[in-house]
Amino acid sequence: MDIYACWLSQVRGLGKATILALREEWMTRTGREGRDFAEDIRKMSESELRELCACTFGKDAGGGEEAETAAGRISAADEKDGKSGKVYAMLMSARKEKEGEAAALAEAADVRFLSFDDPEFPDRLRSIPRPPYGLYVRGRVPDSSRPTCAVIGARMASAYGREQARAFGKALADAGIPTVSGMARGVDGIAQRAATEAGGCSYAVLGCGADICYPQENADLYIGLLRHGGILSEYPPGTKAEARLFPDRNRIISGLSDTVLVIEARERSGTLITVDAALEQGREIAAVPGRVSDALSCGCNRLIRQGAAIATCPDDVIEMLLGVHRRSQGEDRTYTRGELAAADLQEPERTLYEITGEKDFCDTQYLLDRFEEKRGHALRGADILRFMTMLTVKGLVGEAGTGIYSRIL
Repeated sequence: MDIYACWLSQVRGLGKATILALREEWMTRTGREGRDFAEDIRKMSESELRELCACTFGKDAGGGEEAETAAGRISAADEKDGKSGKVYAMLMSARKEKEGEAAALAEAADVRFLSFDDPEFPDRLRSIPRPPYGLYVRGRVPDSSRPTCAVIGARMASAYGREQARAFGKALADAGIPTVSGMARGVDGIAQRAATEAGGCSYAVLGCGADICYPQENADLYIGLLRHGGILSEYPPGTKAEARLFPDRNRIISGLSDTVLVIEARERSGTLITVDAALEQGREIAAVPGRVSDALSCGCNRLIRQGAAIATCPDDVIEMLLGVHRRSQGEDRTYTRGELAAADLQEPERTLYEITGEKDFCDTQYLLDRFEEKRGHALRGADILRFMTMLTVKGLVGEAGTGIYSRIL
């Protein structure tokens, strides 16, 4: 964890846009990579810090376009007037505190901080409007090289909405496609629970600290997401859920995804805030249609009328999603569902699944021999039976006879 970046992200009153503007100016001035930015900010002299702030926000500080030199802008900057002075004052005040305190708070909550310059920071988020400077994470973050779908919808979902959320969540997991949502009650939580119960990956973006389970009724889902994905938040550990935090949270949900799927939404639904963010980010939108007389389907039907893709079944979304992801990655090859599903397998299931692709039919002895050749150690026959049963349950292989297996996906 970059303790300096973690410290900078928690400077009171210093927003992500301001930090990223400072970072951009710092990189231009120094010619250095962004990963050194936060530490350098922490160790700058007062005059260097004042100069950086003035050069970044010269016009706001009163320097004006007529100021031809950095010195002119600096002399015009007042600690109490203009954005430059305010940012300078915030940073000077924050530097009285130890940078390790912010990192210690995160570590105590079993949360790690990923700054914009961390190699693990999701690539998809680097290019969205108003990107976060960092994320607090428990578990993993979505793999940007794999197609990902956001599933969102009504909190007070109907029986139809709940049924569709379960069906789409499970089908996406079976296809090896990770889902992203907000772990909210209703469609969000139902789809994510279905995905994790099917053994798929799912990620929740919260409008509170990543160490807080909100809503509390989804405590089982929170634990499941830690096992089968991750919990992400832009807010420091301990931040309580507040209504004002959720709209900003929604842009990260859509930003992490290739496609946003809407399952039930009223005409004026908070769900549509995420859709607006997705459109701003250039993401694809799909919506599950509903009866014209159902208020909970008005939002989805309107989205379809305005050009969103119609999701009449999970295959509609899966096929659309794979095509969108390939275009975004500039890829010519086509993923199979089996390749995507296999990406989530752990050993020894992954190797056993690979072996089933070598022949039309594999018996237990062949699996035992090939596994030992590939991995350098042996499995017992009982282990083979257990793991192949799991692959069968996941729909990746089929049993053609007793102890004889063939790949399905």
